[in-house]
Amino acid sequence: MRDFNFFSTLENTKRSSKRKKNAFILLLTAVVVIVVASYVITEIMASSLTSEIYSKQEYLNSGERATQKNEILDKKQKIAIMNQYLSIVEASEAKVGNTYTLTSSFIDSIDATIPAGVTYTKVAYTASTFTAQCTADSKALVADVYRKFYDLGAFDNVYISTISKISDAPLKFSFSLQCDIKGGTAK
Repeated sequence: MRDFNFFSTLENTKRSSKRKKNAFILLLTAVVVIVVASYVITEIMASSLTSEIYSKQEYLNSGERATQKNEILDKKQKIAIMNQYLSIVEASEAKVGNTYTLTSSFIDSIDATIPAGVTYTKVAYTASTFTAQCTADSKALVADVYRKFYDLGAFDNVYISTISKISDAPLKFSFSLQCDIKGGTAK
């Protein structure tokens, strides 16, 4: 039969409690060392980043950078002014492009539509109207002038406002022609 030692548990407690105590101290020391090391590393990195921030701020606030910044702001302002000018010019160009202008070739085409026997006595035009005082040898020629001006396609409306007989021998009629120019601006 074997002997059983009832006091063996009391004998090993000192040794195991010392081991536990040493392990606890070692673990606590390791935790403290890790915390202190991470704090030191964090402080070193923060100090390094702070000094880098200050050096970047000094660089950005230097006189050379300030003049470059002012030049950039001036250029941006000039670009904004040029863009405003461009939009005004484009709007004006579109407005001019949409209006029908009287050119010498157009006047020549009007002159070519006038049949023989019709003469101008007075011609005037504005941005929106073309008017002419004319004489014709017959009323049929007045109607022909009306039709040819209407067929030109350059006018919105063509009016013969007055027709009057000015002489019997030879037969002559005076008439007023008024046309609204396409795309012309109204008064």
